Amino acid sequence: MTDTSEHPVRPAALSAPSTYIPVTPSPNIIITLAPPNTLPTLGALFDASITWLNSIGITTQWGTTARSKTPEFQERLEAIYANAMVLQARTSTDHPTHPDTILGFIGIGNTGYNPYPGIVPDMPDGTDAVHITVLIRNRETPEISALSKGVGRALVEEAKKETKRRGVPCLRVDCYGGADGTLVKVYESMGFKRNPLEPVIIKNHGREDWEMQVLEMWFDEELKKRIRGE
Repeated sequence: MTDTSEHPVRPAALSAPSTYIPVTPSPNIIITLAPPNTLPTLGALFDASITWLNSIGITTQWGTTARSKTPEFQERLEAIYANAMVLQARTSTDHPTHPDTILGFIGIGNTGYNPYPGIVPDMPDGTDAVHITVLIRNRETPEISALSKGVGRALVEEAKKETKRRGVPCLRVDCYGGADGTLVKVYESMGFKRNPLEPVIIKNHGREDWEMQVLEMWFDEELKKRIRGE
């Protein structure tokens, strides 16, 4: 999933988010636009993910301490909502065990918006792209974690549809490239391919180097060949 906490504050949005028609990817689960008042929940999901990552021995991705209440992280969460169409996956109000529970979020960046200028290279020759600015699922409890399984893929499908709807040829995502590339492989299983560039190494607030991998999904193969030489 893409990280928002290790990068510079983003510039203002380049375009307003699109409208969105809710979908139901599976029984008792619905994907809708996430209103601004869901921002604290998004922060809480980051904290829960840090706890879960630490429990499986991964401390280099997002560190070891909760961060959602810090002013810096709050600013970065606000930047997500300002520069992207944010969708939420949640259970229905009549779900038998966990009604109206948020299971995950995705930020589908405004067209042409680079969330990490100076870190992620811009698209060449003025080519437009859509960048996934956040993708996270709910791991607050084992039961909710089980419910949220598959939500990430469903949300990425919505990002693919939205990118095509806008007529944009490329969908991009960045993720943690360390820990044997486990997360990179997850995105590759969704159809993303590694950017021809090497992973970008950035400083993780002085703790240690943090490895980022940029991946792309193209919807115009001829343009991809011209741009990427593939």
